[in-house]
Amino acid sequence: MVFLTFIGGVVVLVLVLNLRDRVQKLEQLIESGVVQQTSEQGYQPSSEQPEKQPLAIPGPLFDYVKQQLQLGTDREKIKNSLLTNGWQISDVEKAFSAVIAQTQVQAQTIRPLTMPETEPALSQKFIEWLKEDWLLKLGALLLLIGFGWLTTYAFLNDWIGPMGRIALGVIAGSIFILLGYWRIKKYLVQGGIFLVLGSTTILLTIFAARTVYGFFTPLSALIVMFLSTAFVALASVKYNSRALSLLSLTLAGIAPLLTKSPATDHVGLFAYLFVVILGAIWIVALTGQRELTVASLIIVSAYSAPHLLSPFSFPLVDTQTLLLFAYAFATLFFLTNTAGLLKLKGKDIVPDLIAAAGNGLFLLAWIMTTAPDEWKSLIIVAWMMVFAIGSFLIFRITQRQGTFYVYAGVGVAMLAAATSAELSGATLTIAYAIESGAIALITYVILRNIKIAERTSLLLIGPIILSIDSLTSISWSRGIVHKDFFVLLLLSSIMLGL
Repeated sequence: MVFLTFIGGVVVLVLVLNLRDRVQKLEQLIESGVVQQTSEQGYQPSSEQPEKQPLAIPGPLFDYVKQQLQLGTDREKIKNSLLTNGWQISDVEKAFSAVIAQTQVQAQTIRPLTMPETEPALSQKFIEWLKEDWLLKLGALLLLIGFGWLTTYAFLNDWIGPMGRIALGVIAGSIFILLGYWRIKKYLVQGGIFLVLGSTTILLTIFAARTVYGFFTPLSALIVMFLSTAFVALASVKYNSRALSLLSLTLAGIAPLLTKSPATDHVGLFAYLFVVILGAIWIVALTGQRELTVASLIIVSAYSAPHLLSPFSFPLVDTQTLLLFAYAFATLFFLTNTAGLLKLKGKDIVPDLIAAAGNGLFLLAWIMTTAPDEWKSLIIVAWMMVFAIGSFLIFRITQRQGTFYVYAGVGVAMLAAATSAELSGATLTIAYAIESGAIALITYVILRNIKIAERTSLLLIGPIILSIDSLTSISWSRGIVHKDFFVLLLLSSIMLGL
């Protein structure tokens, strides 16, 4: 009863959200002085013709296509609705061509003062995804619950033996995947749901086989899981589905947790993650779905967290080999972000900036935790130069200050880490002051932008805070000329010089 109440609540929520969306669209039409003649589902072709329409296209058809495109409706969804209601495919294609041509002409002649479009929030995207084909999604959930209940009942009554149980789960998952690949050709959302359902079924079946019966080896179980998620990834590339790409990457990232290995092979685990990340970057290169880079960085960071937070808990792990993997991951993310920032001029680059900042912090954490003490500063400085050169080149080409701040900020953080690894006390404060002043001066000399140089000089806040100890030091009771005096003298001279 509680489950039915929950399902009923979900249905009511979806219906209310759908109704609110329709009301908002109607209010937009009323405010713009245009009355929508019919809804998308109930739209019927009309024989009325306007006096002037391009390519002899029926007026209602042209107006409807234009209106739906302005509302942000998917093109395939508009086309399917029109074909369902009796329009010919040739007329529909002409209408799309005419609307696009008219939009291009208007963009060339008039530049209206409009607010820049903003990406919808993640919660809004999830609600939109939940509203689309919500009955199908609910049916898939109920089907999965029913399959689980039936197999559990059969297992408890010994209707099926251990081998048959695992084979049944694998076969059911494979059938779902094949059904999804067949349906995705015409219905993207429906096919994607079945693909994910099938892959998830296989993952859970292999997990049960390892946990309950001890079937498979950890390596063979991981290979089977990876193949099921890789098939979903290939489908996402072929049909350019962001949701499928993210879900396939997520399932591939979860797979190592389901192998129940008696002893974790950390080097093998990172090798597997490297293969998964290569696949994700391949998808980014083909489809431009840069969100996968951020998701990949999150997955790698999650598996790295135990080694970074408690490194002494893994005494037998070859940390130097894992550090080399961290360098490889950082290189992949850096090259992907740089290529994306150089290629996507005038587009939203927030995912690339988040990935760049996260990549720098990820790399810095690995170096500070596992690198040999005598090599830490040199390694950090080398990577700092890479990020600094990258920030300069990207700013020169794109003229975007955001990219400069992110990459330069990562470089500055690495420089500060390298300095702190070598110095301490008043010497550290002096070094920070010199570095901050030099960064502000070099920024102005290279970029010739006084505003960016002024903002960069805010790095002096760090040395100023550290110099408080020099102001309150007991050395002043013994004289004037001492290390604290030189700290304040050098800091004030740098500020005056800038």
